[in-house]
Amino acid sequence: MADRDRGNSKDSPPHSRLFIIHPKHLTADDFRKHFEPFGTIEDLYVVRERGGDPKGVTYIKYSKTSEAANAMEKMNKQTLGGDRPLKVMVAAERDRGSKKDLNEEETIRRLFVIVPRTIVESELKEKFEKFGEVESAIVLKDRVTKEPKGCAFIKFRKFSDAAKAYEECDRSYKALFAQPKSESTAHYGDSHSSSFGASHSSAYGSSRSMPRSSSNGGIPSLLSSSKLVPPTDFTDEGYNKLIITGSPLLNQDQMWRLFNVVPTMEYCSLTYEGDGRHPTRCVAEVMYNDAAWASYARDKLHGFEYPPGTRLIVRLKRVRKLTNALPADCRPIPSYSHEKKANKRTATVAALEKVKPDLMQIAETIKQATSLIQAAGLSPGIILSEKNQKDELMYSCTVKLPPVEPLVTGECVARCFIVCNPYALSQNVLRDIFCRYGNLIDVYMVNNKNYGFAKFTSKVSAELCIQNLHEAEINAVKLKVIEAEETPEQKRRKTEEQKMHIDESSFSDH
Repeated sequence: MADRDRGNSKDSPPHSRLFIIHPKHLTADDFRKHFEPFGTIEDLYVVRERGGDPKGVTYIKYSKTSEAANAMEKMNKQTLGGDRPLKVMVAAERDRGSKKDLNEEETIRRLFVIVPRTIVESELKEKFEKFGEVESAIVLKDRVTKEPKGCAFIKFRKFSDAAKAYEECDRSYKALFAQPKSESTAHYGDSHSSSFGASHSSAYGSSRSMPRSSSNGGIPSLLSSSKLVPPTDFTDEGYNKLIITGSPLLNQDQMWRLFNVVPTMEYCSLTYEGDGRHPTRCVAEVMYNDAAWASYARDKLHGFEYPPGTRLIVRLKRVRKLTNALPADCRPIPSYSHEKKANKRTATVAALEKVKPDLMQIAETIKQATSLIQAAGLSPGIILSEKNQKDELMYSCTVKLPPVEPLVTGECVARCFIVCNPYALSQNVLRDIFCRYGNLIDVYMVNNKNYGFAKFTSKVSAELCIQNLHEAEINAVKLKVIEAEETPEQKRRKTEEQKMHIDESSFSDH
């Protein structure tokens, strides 16, 4: 049979084409034999190198989305005449080329539907549960009036359930698979719904979702619930602009809402740094009309964790307001004179002299404590490392985690491959999560990448991590945890062990 059977060349119905990574010895006949039981195959294409050798990649197009969904869920990680398992995924739409959406797994499980304005979320969820397990049903509402818009999002736990609902639900719903979040504004209008979180146009050009911590667009209640008073203790230094560095998950609207809690904010602009598809951080510029309030915002929000687990870095931009454009008789009198600056320096020196005895006392105490630790045969580094292990890291997680277990040393017998989407979590957070399943040697991420590995001394612990942490969300970052391929050293050792076993069996036969 030919490697390529041309059928319907269009991506219709949606998500009906599969992308398969496999051992190179598999042929088109092998795929047709194992994948035809799931439905009608319209197109099967085995990709080849220029020389004609198989590349280890195949595309299969089904006549229905549900057929592709069932095939993907049943055949992913299966082996066909070899040790290497298949990797079966939904292929990207052809008009996108090789571009993959950051939220692909969520997109194929989420439907956009038209609903009556009188329907409530519990009723909508109940209507769609006949097709499979529904994770969430969210009715979109107008951002200002809070009135229902007549549309909603239904998110299923499995791709096959979403495909079944797409094909079999009542036509009045006009069900569509949800567009990627980066395109949601263009397709569905106002994206300030609770489904997406607040979103805004930015230099990065895509909307991003954030965990909803309050009805104020995700603003921490610590700030929104407290009544602010004029900052009389803050000196107007003439710097009314802030530069903020934070998580790439933040968007301009969220940054605006956060810093607009402090009065007199004039504008907020946000850009992203790094790769266009994988930004490493966001940088915002916020301007206040009152420099004292700018100082207040810097003092209160510098180091604030937003979202939880990532800290904001806030600094004043050292650029004064321009006044030279005003006529000479209208320019404000300079607020600083040489006399005032001299008085300020004198006050600073006096304050340092006042606290000097306290600093000397602290230094002496540290010195004595260090001597006691060394006399006991310990080092300060060991005590600090033990303290850090006992301190609990604060983060949000969608799965229930067992208690923390200590790291171990020994031979690595199993590894997990970890992918963080859309950006890499810190190594401390990942280590704290994966160690809870026992026998963890360490977790490390590849430099400047959003993927890495976890090493274990037990295969059981690695399997527990895969079962419990795959598709879990940590601080709005989705994890992919799968079994890592064997390293060349492990393959060599396995071959030697098999050879020794054969030699032993042949010796016992003699």
